[in-house]
Amino acid sequence: MTETKSEQIYRELKEHKDNTGRSRKKKVSRIIMIFDAIVILIILIIMSTRNPETMYSSADLVFSGTKIRFSISESRETKNYIFTLTFKGMKERVLKKGLKNGLGTVELQDGEKTFFRSDIGKGLADLSLGKDEIRVFSTEVEKAYLNDYLAETGRVINKKHSILDMKGQFYKFRARVTINFKEPISIPLEFRHEVKI
Repeated sequence: MTETKSEQIYRELKEHKDNTGRSRKKKVSRIIMIFDAIVILIILIIMSTRNPETMYSSADLVFSGTKIRFSISESRETKNYIFTLTFKGMKERVLKKGLKNGLGTVELQDGEKTFFRSDIGKGLADLSLGKDEIRVFSTEVEKAYLNDYLAETGRVINKKHSILDMKGQFYKFRARVTINFKEPISIPLEFRHEVKI
């Protein structure tokens, strides 16, 4: 059966219309798929490059007219831990405290085991404070030291990473400062250390 000229034109127009509809659908679905891939890529980049909040933790103690704060923070430049001991005079008269063998010692502990010790205020013979006078002493500990300690003790677990796994492993430690007054006092402070593998 032969087609008439009008039937042939009608059939060609119909085929052409069907083909353009399919190609538009393919173009639209490809555009949506590319857009989705770009959005996912942007989210992954943001998650992997975001800066977590700087770590800060502190403990306060009032002792013999002096407010004492022991704090742990993270250096913005080196990303190491800064252990700071701050004294603030709270009495009207000048307070003078004698010290034995420097101001004190910062120790890092894993459970009951002390694995790091550093002097703070070394060579200081006494501490004098007037009302609202503030004295600050600090020491820095490299994070690499804690990472090495964890590696030596076999506590770091190598694990398979996925693209979405952006966090490292966290370990709890205790920092303890002992102030060398005639009657020594200690201030403990828990903190978490992250190891990125």
